[in-house]
Amino acid sequence: MAEFNAVDVTILSHIDQTRTSTQYAPMSEPDFAIMETSLVAMAKLGVEAVTYLTNEIQANEELRSIENGVVGFDTEFVKRVLVGDEDMINEIPTMAVPYKKAARTAFQLLEARRPGFVPDWEHAGLCLVQIAHGNRVWVLNICRIKAIPSELQRILTSTAITKSGAGVSNDAMVLWEDARIQVNQMADVGLMTRLLQVDIHPDDAFTHLALETAATDILNITMDKTYQKSVNWKLDPHEAHIAYAALDAVVSLRIFERLDVELSAVKQRHDVVFSKTWYTFNSTLGEPVRSRKSVRNEDIPWSTKDCSWFSGGKFQGRYY
Repeated sequence: MAEFNAVDVTILSHIDQTRTSTQYAPMSEPDFAIMETSLVAMAKLGVEAVTYLTNEIQANEELRSIENGVVGFDTEFVKRVLVGDEDMINEIPTMAVPYKKAARTAFQLLEARRPGFVPDWEHAGLCLVQIAHGNRVWVLNICRIKAIPSELQRILTSTAITKSGAGVSNDAMVLWEDARIQVNQMADVGLMTRLLQVDIHPDDAFTHLALETAATDILNITMDKTYQKSVNWKLDPHEAHIAYAALDAVVSLRIFERLDVELSAVKQRHDVVFSKTWYTFNSTLGEPVRSRKSVRNEDIPWSTKDCSWFSGGKFQGRYY
């Protein structure tokens, strides 16, 4: 670390009793560049500390202070390995893909309800979970912890804590498939950005913008996404990986904080039809559902088609 002094790297703190930071994988020159980009961006966004956690007890201690409000939320994962009954379902040659998915979901639900269910971390795809709150970010190495800490589960399932992220339904799906956790109260900042900047991104469909696009448009922050598809997150990360992962969570948080205010101002200023349900939702069996249930207490599927500004899948004009 001594050779890298372009920015203050003390923002990264490592809570890991099994090894020292000098035992992390060596970094190349491009790795140092990515770390510098990430740390500079986090400093600009007011981050004071990034804590890397590999111990369940310490993770619970660190996250216990988050009781309500909004957090930035992201995960890093690899392709999940299907084994046992799920793999058998997937290999049935005469079953159409939608039916295979339904069969796997039914199996997962039965498995989740079984007393003593323990996730198969050896074959799971989930590797890291990142949480940003206030001026701090926590990066949890689930591969090392081999569990979802109880305080993390509380945060993810709480309806009093908004989990903000881009394409956040994908993260919710990973948590369901690997750990049978149903994430509540999510807000997609990519969709929020689309609503605010429909003139800048005049796509026909109401789809979420990538986090790096939203970061540039809303925060004037440049994100290097080199690691997005080039890193095996199953392996122990080095400092550049940790900084990269942490930045995703804090960018999501800062975008939400800004757009929550700006979108409310748009609604009041123009007196337009506008609903937060267009970009907020829960997760049931890994699929997005509306935050409010039906009168019969049943889940209602959530869809971007609910947004009246893009009625019929076509953009109808900025304020409708």
